[in-house]
Amino acid sequence: MTSQSLFKVLVLQSSQLASALHCRMVRNLSRASKGLRCLGVLRTGERRRRARDGSGVPVVLNKKCEYCKEQRCRKHCKCERNKSDRSKGRSGPRGASETSNVRVVVASVAPAAPVAQLPSPRGPPLNLSCVMLDVDTYYSRCRDDIATASEVELASYMYDNLSLHKLLLKRLCGQTQFSVRVYLDAEMFGGTVPRFQRPRARELFNAGAKVFLCKGPRAQGSFHCKGIVVDRRYLYSGSPNATDKSEKNEEFCFRITGPPVSQVLQRLTAQLEKGKQWDGS
Repeated sequence: MTSQSLFKVLVLQSSQLASALHCRMVRNLSRASKGLRCLGVLRTGERRRRARDGSGVPVVLNKKCEYCKEQRCRKHCKCERNKSDRSKGRSGPRGASETSNVRVVVASVAPAAPVAQLPSPRGPPLNLSCVMLDVDTYYSRCRDDIATASEVELASYMYDNLSLHKLLLKRLCGQTQFSVRVYLDAEMFGGTVPRFQRPRARELFNAGAKVFLCKGPRAQGSFHCKGIVVDRRYLYSGSPNATDKSEKNEEFCFRITGPPVSQVLQRLTAQLEKGKQWDGS
């Protein structure tokens, strides 16, 4: 056997030995970790299945973190146990430790601004009531109230409910005085779902309704409010959006009267300044 052939054999045997040792080490580590592997950098979808030191050994854990209860190693879990870690991961601690030092700063607080007067209902005020309805009754009673109302405020994450839409158009095009304000999520309104949202909103706009495109109070937040206020007296609210799909869903639906109606109206009134009034384009 030549020296070159002997060298190749030795290299092959060394590689096989290293592979066997690696597999044995991985089995031992996995056995010690009870099968838990680190889920990787938080919110990135990146799974750190191998150590960063180039050894090829899976990043394993003996147990989940006792603070954030997540399956992440110290390199990827930045919670109360590892505040000083600068690696990618959680942006801050989950709550304070019992032994941590907390610095309290007392600042002077300016007197609170006077609370704006709540909008009063049309007609005599109603007592507080909240009735849970099935989705069919919810829309049926809402349409009955709109049929004799003089104003409607409709807030929804999405809008395309045909039965409500036809009734609102009929009232807007009728001889009696009737006003409608619609509050929709700006981001959803800019998309293609639901399909008939924009055309139906344009029909309401052309008939005289005012449409406001709203956002959430924080970055990347949505306007996720769902409610129909009729004559400042009745509030139809719950889980359904004002969509055709909601009539086929299992939903929590409520008809509410009393002070909560005015409180909802006050929140919607704030959107008149914060939201953007749509021009129908």
